[in-house]
Amino acid sequence: MTLTKFDKFKLYVFLAMVIEVIVIIFSAVVFGPQTIFLAVFIFVVDFIFLIVLMLMHQKEKRDRLIDIAKILGTDAKEALNYGDIGMLTYDDDFVITWMSDFFIKREINHISEKVTKWIPEVNQIFQGEKDRIVNEYQDRVYEIERKANSQMLFFKDITEQYKLSTAYDDEKVVVGLIHLDNYDEATQYQEEMNISIIDSEIKQPIIDWSKANGMLIKRIKNDRFMVVLNEGIFERLVTDRFSIMQEIQKTSDNYAIPITLS
Repeated sequence: MTLTKFDKFKLYVFLAMVIEVIVIIFSAVVFGPQTIFLAVFIFVVDFIFLIVLMLMHQKEKRDRLIDIAKILGTDAKEALNYGDIGMLTYDDDFVITWMSDFFIKREINHISEKVTKWIPEVNQIFQGEKDRIVNEYQDRVYEIERKANSQMLFFKDITEQYKLSTAYDDEKVVVGLIHLDNYDEATQYQEEMNISIIDSEIKQPIIDWSKANGMLIKRIKNDRFMVVLNEGIFERLVTDRFSIMQEIQKTSDNYAIPITLS
């Protein structure tokens, strides 16, 4: 969980108190017990100061918190709870001043931090580029939208819908055609043995590549293959820039034949 600025401050004070305890023990050993009383007095004052500071911070936090019912009304509050929608408020500097129970349940706490630092993409909303954005955080996917003319952001957990949508898109069927350009011309006057070598060095790698990537492949002509795959596989091939094309080009150059893929 991300520490707030105040949590970090408390940590620093705690470390300072630990150092003071070490100094007290060291002083007692080196300078004798007469220095203990002064050191203990300083330690107690620091401890009391920390307690008072924490109480003041909690009071300030309670005073700053805005109940969602006061902002949107009781009906809206019940609707947001039912729809499992989170809400946060921020000030003029985009510093988060309050987060609803939606975030508490997910152990998300960014109060006193800039929302633009937590979610940089939210700048697109503030700058008017988008009405809403989709953002992934801690293995969950949220749709984020700003309430018009206010300093409030709404968060909707759309993880399940997003996964279903992504899975559906990935399974869309794609049909492709692989064409061996210039194959007939390149093999027209070749001997059978040479044609067999060309086929084993060019056609077989295409078949192996297709199967390795989860595609169904069928030869429909001497120089053409039909492949069937899904959208997810296609996206991976695009990212890979269809490496088989470079492989076939290299093999063709080695055999001095003008066969390429398209």
